[in-house]
Amino acid sequence: MAQTKYITQLELRESFDIRMISQLAKYDGDPDDGTSNAAVANAIEKASAEIQSYALRGDRYTADDLDTIHDADDWTLKGLCSTLTMKHLFRGKAA
Repeated sequence: MAQTKYITQLELRESFDIRMISQLAKYDGDPDDGTSNAAVANAIEKASAEIQSYALRGDRYTADDLDTIHDADDWTLKGLCSTLTMKHLFRGKAA
């Protein structure tokens, strides 16, 4: 089963400067346009999984609750996912 993703790569570009994303999106030194990149997709999946893990812990929220927030195009959720995505991209670059 594919991991739920709370933002798209294009939405990530709405939250962070494309130049920063481009620097982090590829590890060979060449910038990437950040629109369709495996490293960015992986970081989005990790960020979404992290959100889901914390939200479902303690049974306060359900996966359906998160889907409802996502379907409502809530930028609170998308902003959190964007920030966590960048965290995972930074971690990947540092390694």
